[in-house]
Amino acid sequence: MTTLTKIEELLEGRLHEKDLSEIANLAEDNANGLIDTLLQHVYEESDDPSVKKASDNATWALQHLHPKDRTTFVYPYKDQLIQLAINTQSPSKQRMVLALLRETEFEKADLQTDFIDFCLATMVSCEHAVGIRSLCIHLAFKQCRHYPELAQELKQQLELMEDGLLQPGLRNAKMNTLKLIKKLHYEDEKELD
Repeated sequence: MTTLTKIEELLEGRLHEKDLSEIANLAEDNANGLIDTLLQHVYEESDDPSVKKASDNATWALQHLHPKDRTTFVYPYKDQLIQLAINTQSPSKQRMVLALLRETEFEKADLQTDFIDFCLATMVSCEHAVGIRSLCIHLAFKQCRHYPELAQELKQQLELMEDGLLQPGLRNAKMNTLKLIKKLHYEDEKELD
């Protein structure tokens, strides 16, 4: 498996951990433009099963890249990944893209209201899988923490989620995020109520 053609064929099939490790090693430093090829597949949205499979597998492969390669070659496309996470019809791709975004930093200047709105709406939506909802809680915090009013809104949304009705992963994300919100301090106030 050394050519781009063979890797493209592999993406349309069933991937195993050893395949993902091999792709990550071959893609190191974007050798032969492999990371660019993976990103092209990630952005493809189609009802064609082979295109969908290749797109989901390419997204999965990005998660297995060396951290330095994700930082250098994937995270500069954070805005495009955000739009993909909001708009994709593939729950598996959505979860993987959100997991990639969770590794990135969201600075105060990075405020994207459409993504905050997406995260706040998705985290309370029973229509989404627990993993996606949990990732949205974490991503909402990463964005809202810079603004007291948004952090307060996130806190209120989390408090409305009844612990007894939440699966363990979601309850854990909620409790950990509430602890982080409590530790926030802003210039005008000591901590959030």
